[in-house]
Amino acid sequence: MGVSLLLFPFTAEPRLVPPMIVGASLGFGLTLHELWTLGRDAVWGGFAPTLAVALPLLLWPRADTVAAGYYDFYQQVDRSLVRAAAAVDAHPGEGLVVVREDVRGWPVGWWFEGLTDARIAVGSDEKWLAFPEKLANARLADLLFGERRTSAEAVSLAQRHGVELLVFRKREWIGWQAWLAEPAPAVRVVYDDGEFMILDIVGAPR
Repeated sequence: MGVSLLLFPFTAEPRLVPPMIVGASLGFGLTLHELWTLGRDAVWGGFAPTLAVALPLLLWPRADTVAAGYYDFYQQVDRSLVRAAAAVDAHPGEGLVVVREDVRGWPVGWWFEGLTDARIAVGSDEKWLAFPEKLANARLADLLFGERRTSAEAVSLAQRHGVELLVFRKREWIGWQAWLAEPAPAVRVVYDDGEFMILDIVGAPR
């Protein structure tokens, strides 16, 4: 609780909230129990420690604000995402699967990492990332989804990086429409439930 209390106001790291709140609540309850056990004469003597334990509870509004933002983030998992992840897992081949970030820049590809055995390159706003490999993957996703290319140009880039599948929400990235409208698209649709689409890089190594 002490570590959480010291670090949370400066970092707003949501994983510090549970130990802080649970520890403060338990400490507050134990202090009240001791006061009840010792009797009325101990009330004033126990006022200071009770106040000290209760202070973390004053951080509740900030913790609640942070939690609300992260609730929105984790709420991204729906049946469509789960079905798309199952389709990725069922697809033959061991190439890299690039999952586009959502419209807010959030790395929804993390869910595909957790739900599949595939090698996932997660598209993301870089503020969510720290490790060099994750940053490199995010930049690869941005190259594939963030710039206007023909399907052949995208496939050439993808093949140089061992990419086999591209995964995205259809309404958040409409570049697929231009690709599929080409006379001879270099990609093919292997999954489309109206929400998520998965494109196979034609000619990717199997």
